[in-house]
Amino acid sequence: MANKERLRRNRYGTVINVTSSKQELQLAEALVNVTERLTAKFGVAFKHEKTVMLADIVASLRQSFPSVAFCDPLPNTYMNPDGGILSIVSADSERTFPVLITEVKNQGTNDLRLSMQVERLRC
Repeated sequence: MANKERLRRNRYGTVINVTSSKQELQLAEALVNVTERLTAKFGVAFKHEKTVMLADIVASLRQSFPSVAFCDPLPNTYMNPDGGILSIVSADSERTFPVLITEVKNQGTNDLRLSMQVERLRC
């Protein structure tokens, strides 16, 4: 069994997994809220993507920076951040400009780190 799969099975139903799931839901709600507010305030159009192929990112970078030599990513590689990629859509709807890529991390030791910091402040 791959290490990734073993880790996933070991973490299933744990506090870290439950906490991460809640954080991802909160992140999604926050992203919707921010997008709605920005659209109302500035009248800009946004595009939200959960997954983006790296080949598409490199193709866009090549257009913007033709003098730079970019390596070709593997064909099936992609970005899949927890909250996705939020981009502003150009006025002509031809291009998108990423403005926010969100990821939520809970390493499981933050509570220990916080308690150590609080203990240091008491001394």
